[in-house]
Amino acid sequence: IVARWNKAIRDSIAWKEHQNHYFIRYDWLIKNPHAIMRALSERLELAFDMKYMDNREIEAQGIVGVNEPWKSEAGMPVRSDERK
Repeated sequence: IVARWNKAIRDSIAWKEHQNHYFIRYDWLIKNPHAIMRALSERLELAFDMKYMDNREIEAQGIVGVNEPWKSEAGMPVRSDERK
């Protein structure tokens, strides 16, 4: 699993400057989720609607299937694993 993850990271970094690849670091996302999601929406030429950020729990219910427990926290705020 680690080797696969490392390869995916190397591949993503290699494509970082390509026009059809958008690179988002998780630490950027947790520090400023609204700005990152707005930029991603613009890049994908999608309308950005704050309701997707402000109503995460409600909006996420539509993407979590019965057999997808790994998505159970999709509606939770983006957070850091840093312990204080």
